[in-house]
Amino acid sequence: MKKKLRHEAYKHTPDLKEAIKATPEYQHFVKHARQRAKRRNVLKRLTYAVSASLAVFLLFLVSPLMPGNDFQASEVYFEINPAFVLEIDEDDNVS
Repeated sequence: MKKKLRHEAYKHTPDLKEAIKATPEYQHFVKHARQRAKRRNVLKRLTYAVSASLAVFLLFLVSPLMPGNDFQASEVYFEINPAFVLEIDEDDNVS
């Protein structure tokens, strides 16, 4: 019963979708909306590109100026024999 009522209502209701899309006002609206979206996307991409390049530039500019630890000493132990140890000092000399 519900399907029959719905079918009858749709049958007597005109489909104006194509007629509305054919009007010049609608065409102007769609064209204007697409142009705005395109401009917005270009602006967004440009903003991301400038931000990323600025971040990389600042990283390379600031990183040499940061105080760091220039001294890197390491010790390497090979446990071949418990009495045998190789050590590397700060001048990279093995003892």
